[in-house]
Amino acid sequence: MQLQGFIDWAVCSLRDLYPEHEARNMVDILLEERTGRKGWFAVAHPDFELCAAELPGLKDDVARLCTGEPLQYVLGFAWFYSRRFRVSPAVLIPRPETEILVDTVLSRLSDFAHVSPGTAGAASCLGSGSSLRGSGACCQSSGKGVATRILDLCTGSGCIAWTLALECPNASVTALDISRDALALARTQFPPAPAATVASPAAAPAGAVSGASPAVAPLATSAGASTAFPAVASGTSPAASPVASPASSPAASPASSPASSPASSPAAFPVASPASSPAAFLVASPAAFLVASPAAFPAAFPVASPSGAVSEGDRVVFVEADVLDLSEKGISGDCSEMGLGKFDVIVSNPPYVMDKEKSQMRTNVLDYEPSIALFVPDDDPLIFYRAIAHHASRLLTDRGWGIVEINSLLANQTADCFRTAGFPTVSVLSDLSGRPRFVHFSRI
Repeated sequence: MQLQGFIDWAVCSLRDLYPEHEARNMVDILLEERTGRKGWFAVAHPDFELCAAELPGLKDDVARLCTGEPLQYVLGFAWFYSRRFRVSPAVLIPRPETEILVDTVLSRLSDFAHVSPGTAGAASCLGSGSSLRGSGACCQSSGKGVATRILDLCTGSGCIAWTLALECPNASVTALDISRDALALARTQFPPAPAATVASPAAAPAGAVSGASPAVAPLATSAGASTAFPAVASGTSPAASPVASPASSPAASPASSPASSPASSPAAFPVASPASSPAAFLVASPAAFLVASPAAFPAAFPVASPSGAVSEGDRVVFVEADVLDLSEKGISGDCSEMGLGKFDVIVSNPPYVMDKEKSQMRTNVLDYEPSIALFVPDDDPLIFYRAIAHHASRLLTDRGWGIVEINSLLANQTADCFRTAGFPTVSVLSDLSGRPRFVHFSRI
């Protein structure tokens, strides 16, 4: 089959689910990932014949896309902050506006890091097309900075936790999730670099961070028994990433945006502005959030910071815990038992889409991404934010602060959760479309 003929067939097959230009974009990305040929190749070589060995796999991929399965799950990866993160139905697909949350954290950390001349400050972290994006250059200090302790609640794929650890050489990150499937994927995002482990208070002694082999890490149950989860080998193809059962991961608020180079700033991802509900942010084409391997980032999987690889488990640790457990033996108790102490920064992108908003969402989200990571009951949509505020009031240092992604329909109510928890400084921040998208809270 000629390449152009395959493209025409694949785009036609997807028309019932996606507009033609989105379908073509998805097919171009699929071809680049599977064959190494970019979208312009078919224009320059319209008579090029696809190899007979390539066709069965490509047709299988298109068949999966025709069912509504997101392109990222078909390929096994998604781009986030210029890095390639493996994804499966165990975790939500990272969305562009969550990069704004990361940018905000990096900007503020840069402000407090006494950045020396020649290193990246907030402007270069946020600037359009910054060449430092994804390089780990943000938040580097002159060597006198104190290590920043960050807690990521509802970590899911680990994209926020890993990005902050890789961008900030002085940071140590603890990432929590209730889902074992999500944690098993998150901990192996960058297998050659760290030996980050999935830990449990029942399995880890106070003050210790497990140094278990990256190949198999014990994940303790509530009763103390452990189950071994095999890690994905460092050379495993993204397309071969294991598909686990849907489980909790951070809820995302995807923007309706065109595919753009991951090297670009958040400004490169225009955010749609639906008039009715934030659920409209979850109807964009899967191709809007995935860019095939750009030439500028050939080694983006994995990417280590300039200071070297994330070190042996002391920079990133993953913990199985229930954010909604507010008891003394909950997260606060877990952190105490593990000797993790208090944190300077807390971040979270929890579930926040109300059940009544499901009718506005596409099949590729509803039928494939984990519902437990997306939805909250209509009669208690702020359940996760009250829990996060509760934990933050106990786990933040005296000058600590945090930021959470939110449902734009509930911005003021979400902010009140943190005011009620005793935070004197609370503000609502907007995304690129001007819609309220984040709540920032601080001890001071």
